[in-house]
Amino acid sequence: MAGYHIREIENGVFGQFSKIKEEFEEFLDAQDQNCTLMALLELSDLLGAVEGYCEKKSISFTSLISSSVEAAAVVHPENISDLKSSFNTLTQSLTQEDLVKNLQAFLIDVVLHAEQFNLRMIDLLTMSKITQRAFLSGHRTPKQ
Repeated sequence: MAGYHIREIENGVFGQFSKIKEEFEEFLDAQDQNCTLMALLELSDLLGAVEGYCEKKSISFTSLISSSVEAAAVVHPENISDLKSSFNTLTQSLTQEDLVKNLQAFLIDVVLHAEQFNLRMIDLLTMSKITQRAFLSGHRTPKQ
């Protein structure tokens, strides 16, 4: 076990899908611990991992977020199983087109989950920017 988590979670590499997987597993671990605050922080970390991955794959993260927020506005919040399902679909993306479509569906579910706690995507993105230095440097202190 590492840090706050109660299960072993393999470290991912920022910019690779493995980091998205790590952050999603940390989110699920926080859910298992019934710790909403930690789960929401993990969602912000997850967004940072998605952003890094999109950058490496030449996918517009800004467009993806905008379209996900717009689409989420017309969908009613579901439960955690929808988020798990969209993540599993994302892991099976074979083409760039599938990847973009499945990333958007996953981000819609992230937005819907956060909204259940009166948080907006901008709240998660703000926290994500704050914690990105840990992704990039491996440390929780500001880069010099």
